[in-house]
Amino acid sequence: MIVHWTLFLPALALLLVPIALFHGPKVRYRGIAHDWRDIWKQTFALGLHTVDFCRATLGAWWLLESLQKGAHATGAMRFAVPATGAAVLLSATLLQTTFRAKPDSVHAPFVFLGGLVFGFYPPAIAAYALLLATVTAFGTKAPAVFFPILAFALPGVGSLFARGLLPSLVVGSLVALLPWLWSLLFSREMVVSYRGRRPSEGSSSAHPHRA
Repeated sequence: MIVHWTLFLPALALLLVPIALFHGPKVRYRGIAHDWRDIWKQTFALGLHTVDFCRATLGAWWLLESLQKGAHATGAMRFAVPATGAAVLLSATLLQTTFRAKPDSVHAPFVFLGGLVFGFYPPAIAAYALLLATVTAFGTKAPAVFFPILAFALPGVGSLFARGLLPSLVVGSLVALLPWLWSLLFSREMVVSYRGRRPSEGSSSAHPHRA
């Protein structure tokens, strides 16, 4: 395996730093199972969502470009590239999901996962898989299904466009499932961050906490 460190290290920096580190006192959390009608504007007004998408896209792209199979890789070394990529993506998603959410909850990293998919996979596969997951989540009014639908959509759509990417797409499926499975296994509510209008001093919803 050949590692281009000038891309690999910046990719790690972009992907592994939890976005919640930058949540200030005006950031609030809302359960994704609740009605969002009264917080749509505040959700889109939180500029960190845009930052999260852009850094996930760039980080995933640099990660992909930084790892290459050697010309004479044999045996276990053939799996070094996908294994390393999988380890980084799974670790990054776990950090974004679990770090500093309010008590007994986990972040729902919709935007971060969207960036990972666009950065790591061809545009057609990423666009169709994300569109299917998003439309299903909105249509069923069950935002949490975004994660399992994306997990099934990636290899399903990928098999139509590029069958040779199937091992990489399976990794994407595991990454997409991780937040949903973590929430189920540890019975924690999935929450989304948004910009609060009038945060109250000392309020548990006004300051993010470690889960």
